Amino acid sequence: MRKAHFYSKALDKHFEVERIIGEFHGDEEGPVLVFFGGIHGNECSGVVALIEVMEEIKRLKPKIKGSIYAITGNMNSLEKKQRFETEDLNRIWTKDRVRKLEKGTYQEDELNPDEKEQLELFRIGKKIFEKHAHQVYCIDLHTTSGPTMPFITLNDTLINRDFATKFPVPVIIGIEEFLVGPLLSWVMEIGYPSLAFEAGEHYSADSIKYHKAFVWLSLIHGGLIDESEAPAFG
Repeated sequence: MRKAHFYSKALDKHFEVERIIGEFHGDEEGPVLVFFGGIHGNECSGVVALIEVMEEIKRLKPKIKGSIYAITGNMNSLEKKQRFETEDLNRIWTKDRVRKLEKGTYQEDELNPDEKEQLELFRIGKKIFEKHAHQVYCIDLHTTSGPTMPFITLNDTLINRDFATKFPVPVIIGIEEFLVGPLLSWVMEIGYPSLAFEAGEHYSADSIKYHKAFVWLSLIHGGLIDESEAPAFG
């Protein structure tokens, strides 16, 4: 199993992570939440938060309705502490390139490092989407280069807006019009609701805290766990 080793400046701690950070399946069928962290390799806050939340779920054993997946994004760049190596992994999910992935019309030995990361994520995503008949929600965890308050960005659809407004943070609409080929554009093309959560500055411990809280709130608002079974956070 492929692993990446990375350093969190915010916590002054080294971590080891696999592509699938964790997955949990309840006894009952229900909604499916898919979390992505570290799509940009210099944004490890979301990965740390997902590692810690997956460990908390394992320890607390809440009753889960549906399924939870936590996925590492750009493992290569995460290890190298850089946003990307050749191409921004969050800008190459264009219709033409996804069509190429769908058809398999590529030579793997000719792919650049970021395209190889994309191919792995594409294959994992396809398996998840094909496995589940219930609604799948995708959440992409990010941070920013400077201090900011946490906020949500999304493609402005009714189902996205309905889910996003459950959270006590600002929602920014329209950013997607200026971005070419983000990961969530592929998810939206398939027809699944999705949103991105910006937790704050890259190397702030608060960003990890906000990411963890957002993941737990997503599980609660998504109907996967009862609020009484989540840990206290503030």
